[in-house]
Amino acid sequence: MNPINLLAPRFSKRRLFLSIFRDFVYRPISILGRLSPINFHNYRICSNLHIQCCICGQVGVISYDYPDVKLRKAHGIGLLRETLRCKSCSATMRQRQLALGLIKIIEERFGQSLQSLREFRDQNLAGLRILDSDSFSPINHILRGMPGYVYSQFVPYMKIGEKLADGSINVNLEKMHFDSNSFDVILTSDVMEHVSDDESAHREIFRCLAPGGSYLFTVPFDPCCQGNRRLTQICGTGSFFFLEKHIHGDPHSKSGILAHRIYGWQLLDDLSKVGYLPKFIELNEQKYGVFGGDLFVAKKEF
Repeated sequence: MNPINLLAPRFSKRRLFLSIFRDFVYRPISILGRLSPINFHNYRICSNLHIQCCICGQVGVISYDYPDVKLRKAHGIGLLRETLRCKSCSATMRQRQLALGLIKIIEERFGQSLQSLREFRDQNLAGLRILDSDSFSPINHILRGMPGYVYSQFVPYMKIGEKLADGSINVNLEKMHFDSNSFDVILTSDVMEHVSDDESAHREIFRCLAPGGSYLFTVPFDPCCQGNRRLTQICGTGSFFFLEKHIHGDPHSKSGILAHRIYGWQLLDDLSKVGYLPKFIELNEQKYGVFGGDLFVAKKEF
């Protein structure tokens, strides 16, 4: 067992302290954002808040990890969406937002009520073709192995369409190798802000969706902005010029991944031009630990 897990178990106060200290060592200014008064307030509330996780189905107290308030605001990311973790499967609020959207589609398809994605898996309700662009998430861990469930990641130096060691498929969302009408649901979770040509990606997702299918996704979204906020520009050499350098966490790289934009309401217009019927949903489901959650649902008409 990892010595850190012995000395500071996950979700313990000791582990939280180590996390804050580590951030301080690498980025000293983070201490101001993480030890903000609002974090102390939220921690006290969450310590007594029981939820049912809509991914793993477990009921229990959630974890609040004192996010960097100033950094979250600068990146257009809600304060709660990357924390409020389920202590059983580690799902964040953002991941539960996506799960709630998927559960609604499953309920509409199969005509029965579900409390979690684990329940969907255990009932073995086959017939829904899902492409999930996240091969690391709690949603992936629950649905992995189900008939019709395909999960992917993008490794630029490997062959597109190649099956990787973890069972995922190497997929470039800007130019997908799947046949048209291949999936009923396509999921991306805070992916599109990292895609250089998101317009091509949205067109490819539309092509790969079956008629009546749904594209469910989350992105950094600023409801106060009409237009999308560019963070980079492409230079003549094909490299990027940074207008504002935003680096997000990335399971592939300790150095993180570059974000190209923060989305505004323009996103809905852009999706409509592709052919989607898009809508933005603000989710408030206290039972599942989702408060002011943001979810985009873009349907492809029959």
